[in-house]
Amino acid sequence: MTPSPASAAAPVLVCTCAQARRLPEDELGTVLAHLLGSTRRVVVVPDLCGLAAGSEPLLHELAGTGARLDVVACRERAVRALFAAAGVTGTASCVVVHDLVDQGADAVLDALPDVERARTPAYDAALPDAEPGWVPWFPVIDRERCADCGQCASFCLFEVFSRGAHGHVTVAQPQNCKLNCPACARICPELAIIFPKHAQPPIDGAAVEDESGARRRAALQRELLLGGDLYAALAARRRRSGKPPLLDPAWREQALRERRECSAHTPPPDGDREPEQP
Repeated sequence: MTPSPASAAAPVLVCTCAQARRLPEDELGTVLAHLLGSTRRVVVVPDLCGLAAGSEPLLHELAGTGARLDVVACRERAVRALFAAAGVTGTASCVVVHDLVDQGADAVLDALPDVERARTPAYDAALPDAEPGWVPWFPVIDRERCADCGQCASFCLFEVFSRGAHGHVTVAQPQNCKLNCPACARICPELAIIFPKHAQPPIDGAAVEDESGARRRAALQRELLLGGDLYAALAARRRRSGKPPLLDPAWREQALRERRECSAHTPPPDGDREPEQP
């Protein structure tokens, strides 16, 4: 196969999701084997979430020029929100996302230009290990869905969210987020909050196929977590917390108790089933 000039220089970014292992390892190995035997420049990273949280210059280098970038990772909405969280904007036309969770290796390879699939050896190297320290579990926002209502910011006790320019809700302190807790995503009326490491759609960034059904489930989750009157409950939470210093032991105990209550209906990202919703 003779590579075209445009795609021969185009890089492919592969996230191995080393922290949560969201991608099937055999499918990931198949894609890597074919990519590394091709003419494409292949950039393998252990965790795209971690790069986005740190506004990694690599993401700007790869996607900030406006040239084509293929990304092999998880859900498209999650990947695009991660690039936006890293401050890389205007990627709609140049970044092509290949969802290995949903599509599988064959479909991803079919969609990648200039990848020779015949007689490619198996990928026999070890996948990257997760980096020690902070696990990059945090929300990202689908700006196309977000209405900037601020319910997430009012609900979160740990000041993960704030109001940015022009009143937009932003994820200002991702490291404040509590591991395996996607409670803010469950109360979002627009289904705009994504946790890429979560295993349940649409929280993981999967496309919202059943819009009305998903909104009903979100409303039920808000009622389970907050009671029937959402705004009264949020106001009561603010009055109770009073936003005292983060290191105040009594407040921390109260916050942890409330967080456990918020997580009562929340599965960890390894895919444990939750009770069926009506």
